[in-house]
Amino acid sequence: MRGLVERLGSSIWASATVVLACSSGGHLAPASPTVPASSAVPAAKAVTSPPATELSASGADVDCQKNEALSDEIALDGDRRVKIDVDGAIEHYQRALEIFPTGYSTLWKLANACEKKEDWPCEVDAMTRACKLAPKYARFWYKLGYALVMLGESGDVGAFERAKAPLKRCIETDANLAECHHFLGEALEWTGDEQSALIAYSAAIERNPENRFSYVPLAELYMNLGLYQQAKGVLQEGKRLMPVDQRTVHTHYLMHVLSASIARIEGDQNELLQALKQAEAYTGEGHPENNFTLGSAYAVMNPPQKEPAIRLLNQFIKRVCRGSGAARFKEQCEMASTLMQRLGAIP
Repeated sequence: MRGLVERLGSSIWASATVVLACSSGGHLAPASPTVPASSAVPAAKAVTSPPATELSASGADVDCQKNEALSDEIALDGDRRVKIDVDGAIEHYQRALEIFPTGYSTLWKLANACEKKEDWPCEVDAMTRACKLAPKYARFWYKLGYALVMLGESGDVGAFERAKAPLKRCIETDANLAECHHFLGEALEWTGDEQSALIAYSAAIERNPENRFSYVPLAELYMNLGLYQQAKGVLQEGKRLMPVDQRTVHTHYLMHVLSASIARIEGDQNELLQALKQAEAYTGEGHPENNFTLGSAYAVMNPPQKEPAIRLLNQFIKRVCRGSGAARFKEQCEMASTLMQRLGAIP
């Protein structure tokens, strides 16, 4: 690292006659020198022999540009590593920022690399720096708020409170970013402000009716408050407005499962059965635990729906309980076995 810096020369670090700072665009911003009238020089000499302060500013500007170029080179090396060696990429981005601390794109890359590792403190640090450099860029505030919410979900519950300010700042800067409203809703809900969370989740849906994140938590929050009709309305809109694709299939599954839960609470067996059948169409290969959720729901209906219950529970047992997921889903595997026995089937 020391060798890299020494290659750039030391003039940028040691100028006593001019204030030197690399701005957001990567250019030097020297203080404008004030030359007394008595020290003015003839125009011809000014061309060939500029004042020392001008020489310092010009030389420092070149050094700053060299810093930026070398930083970009190191960051690009990080880009080449990030898919196969996240730790190595992070090290490169951090080295690049030591040389050129105001590199916005490098801070963004560092944050994304930290996110791949779920290293939320690392991402928070990167985006805190980015927000200070560009306070009018909403997506930096969003990324900082998001990382704080994730930090909260990982156990640092105080981070939910800290997430509110950057997410509110994001909304002040660009009210159309649905993500900021959504994660503000999460932070508000986790800190006990449920009414404000309802408003935030609703605002996220208003900004982007096709977003796959906000329908489920909004409906769940209405259900927790005993407002089942409002929850049903949210789920109906989500099913209607959200496209079905690889990214949204699990959200569609969850919405149908919530519809089934409401039907069970309301004692509507026909609606319950219909919702479970619809949810089954969205179980997805990547979520074998969904087979347990639906199979157990069929099994405890009155009367039990034996055929789909046995089929789905059996799929769950084969795919999860007899494989690598057995330890992770230990309780579900035990319950699946018990339900199969009650239904007269041998797991």
